[in-house]
Amino acid sequence: MTQTNVLTINLEVADLGILSATVWFSGCKIKCEGCQNQTLLDFQRGMYLDEIKTKLTDLRKITNKIIYLGGNPLDSIDDLKQVIQIASDLDYHQFLFSGYSFDELVAKFDIQTHDFLVQHLDFIKTGKYDRACESLDQSFRFATTNQEVFESDGIRWLKVYDYLNRGDYLNQRDFSFSR
Repeated sequence: MTQTNVLTINLEVADLGILSATVWFSGCKIKCEGCQNQTLLDFQRGMYLDEIKTKLTDLRKITNKIIYLGGNPLDSIDDLKQVIQIASDLDYHQFLFSGYSFDELVAKFDIQTHDFLVQHLDFIKTGKYDRACESLDQSFRFATTNQEVFESDGIRWLKVYDYLNRGDYLNQRDFSFSR
């Protein structure tokens, strides 16, 4: 039995505004000032992989969407990859939030890890939380103005949102997460 840094899995409407299984990872090396998830900054062991699989199997009867939050899920990359694989096997559409910028993400992991992430995740939000960059635009409330969102086409990441050049692309998305 493998214990992970996943502390809990909830069914929530928060963040994307759609019903999603939300997987909460502990541990973050970035520790953004003003982080809204202070209790998740320290690394802690939580759920076992078999518990995660059971919980995600049960929640899959209710939703086909999953969000990875924390802490910073990428700071627990081995656990994250195992959970992503379980979710992929259950045919979840997957969205990852990370405090790393896209450039930091590229520099942090080897090509095999990048390939795995781009093949299994549908979207990734990158960039540190910055309270000074909170948007007054409530139509797109899950990203601060310094953050970016990338969509995977299964081969590469395509930038679909940044505050200065956002257009209406994501405001028109229903986040069905279909490729």
